[in-house]
Amino acid sequence: PHFSTSFLKGSSMREFDVFQYWRFQAAALLTRLNEKTVSWIHEYEKEKCKDCDNEYDISLNIRHADKGSEMELISANVYKEAINIFTSLGMKDNYSIYVNADDQESVDIIHKLPHRVAFFNHTRYNFSVDQNRQLKHVALMSFANLYNQIRADHTIGTIESNWSRLIYELKMTVGMKSDGYILEVGEQ
Repeated sequence: PHFSTSFLKGSSMREFDVFQYWRFQAAALLTRLNEKTVSWIHEYEKEKCKDCDNEYDISLNIRHADKGSEMELISANVYKEAINIFTSLGMKDNYSIYVNADDQESVDIIHKLPHRVAFFNHTRYNFSVDQNRQLKHVALMSFANLYNQIRADHTIGTIESNWSRLIYELKMTVGMKSDGYILEVGEQ
């Protein structure tokens, strides 16, 4: 916003950093989850989430479906290789991983890894959008994915996906996880 420009000009922040700061703050303000929403998320998790936990080491956002019209889709095997980077660093042998994917094949590939993998257990329709789901279900699943992904220590995704970008921004604000690694699997 323009009102901030005058007092930030005297700071050590670059113009781009100021823009990013305000973008992060706007995202945090617009996506704050109140207690009732978090309670709904936990109820929904009990019903639909396989191996959900309170905390995750790594979260994945595997965007397929209609994303193929905007960019080349990134194989789940690339995400698997990114997970192997964490393993090779010797930080841990067995990670708790949260997967947000709209592609069942991707979920199956990640679920076969020797880690504890959590995901929402629902019918996925590869490369199409399920028009028959109720709006409440879609909203709860989206909030639950958001909630779980921003609380993970580390994130694997692609900035070419607006959802991943939002996760990155929220991790640095409401998620309080700005010290974790973010591995980019898309093209730069």
